[in-house]
Amino acid sequence: MCGIGLELQIRASSNCSNGWKRQMNQFWKSDDEEQNEGDCCDGFVERHDHEHNERTLPREGCSGENVKKHLIPLIKERGPSDFQHVAFQSTNSHVQVTSQSNIHFRWNLNCYSSVLALRGDHVTSQPRIDTRKTTTRILMWNGEYYGPEDLPRQTNDTEHISHDLKELDEVSDVAKYIAQVRGEYA
Repeated sequence: MCGIGLELQIRASSNCSNGWKRQMNQFWKSDDEEQNEGDCCDGFVERHDHEHNERTLPREGCSGENVKKHLIPLIKERGPSDFQHVAFQSTNSHVQVTSQSNIHFRWNLNCYSSVLALRGDHVTSQPRIDTRKTTTRILMWNGEYYGPEDLPRQTNDTEHISHDLKELDEVSDVAKYIAQVRGEYA
């Protein structure tokens, strides 16, 4: 078991179309909130805990400092054996939006994970990162693996799943693999 949290911040260039900005901002915030020039959307953090109801931090609470203050202690409570923070940052990305021009944006992704070691003979830190030529895969496993293969008690389920996923190249194969896993997981 573990605790996991993701913080995604997206900043679009100020030349992205106002229509696209409005669509994105309607998703991220209400119309009466002030729109910062150049920010098509800001951030979103969600925490789910089986012992409590699902909670979402308010949008204004998604700044890096508020995440550190509110979310990280909750994640650490879920797994005292290990805690990791891994940050990913783009330098320049673009996306073609239907009926819109190319939009250039930057993004930051922060992955927070704590581990309560229940299986295996050592603690397996998360997130598990698999970097390939053109992609990076991130695994943050929160759960118990029951099969389809039976694992010896000393085998760590996160390591087993991570190893299996490294063998798969296509996203559809990853989805098929996850679909066949028996267990309780998020």
